[in-house]
Amino acid sequence: MSGHHPIVDALAARPPWEPAPLTRALARLSGTIRSVSATIDPTERRWHELVAQSLATAEGDHRPPLWVVLGDSTAQGIGASSIDHGWVPRLHAALHDAGRPYAIVNLSRSGAHSTHVIDEQLPLLDHLPYAASIVTICVGGNDLVANPYAPRLARRLERLAEAAPRGSILCTLPAPSFSPTARYVNRAVRRAATEHGHLVAELGAHLLPPHRGLSADRYHPNDRGYDAWVRAFAEPMGIDPDLVPQRGTLTSATSDREGRATRASG
Repeated sequence: MSGHHPIVDALAARPPWEPAPLTRALARLSGTIRSVSATIDPTERRWHELVAQSLATAEGDHRPPLWVVLGDSTAQGIGASSIDHGWVPRLHAALHDAGRPYAIVNLSRSGAHSTHVIDEQLPLLDHLPYAASIVTICVGGNDLVANPYAPRLARRLERLAEAAPRGSILCTLPAPSFSPTARYVNRAVRRAATEHGHLVAELGAHLLPPHRGLSADRYHPNDRGYDAWVRAFAEPMGIDPDLVPQRGTLTSATSDREGRATRASG
């Protein structure tokens, strides 16, 4: 991939994913955690290939609108049974079905914190061939696990809102019903989104207990769990969530219409 585009080169230069110390320790004890962790590097490499394809298309005669995806492992679709069962490919398929074909430039990274998005992912937007029509940002969960001090995380996400292109879609943190920190931070996200002209994907409103959508590592969403992300982002993206397929076709050579007949559950 190297040499094709500055963004492609930057993605190729990223060091391999390194698990957090707690994740590394738990992986030694749990085969299910190891099984999910083992998908992270291959998934990221596959996204890099898809980004290269999108950028090649964008620099050709056909200039499709760009959807830039920023964030953490949930934007990569980790925990789903395949890339195409994550929320990004599913919403991409729904856009295509509605006559709105977009090229996806997924710059997200497993393990990313809000500062990684600000310092490493957002600057790559300067190298796009033209401005993105949609920018989605879903990050904060790893910040919350690393340091649950609410004012600190709120300040980080306020900085992110200030740095993001106007009209970006920011997601709230999950689990506000039982997390005072999430409630505090989500209020700050909404205020910052209003101040800087962004939209909000209300993930917290769709990811509520009891949780039945976790993958084998009991941390990342599974196929069913990503329904919450689909529903949260569908509204600000102008998509009817009931028309979102259960599987995208980004990695498929052809569309399987029967396989895409099942829609996002409520």
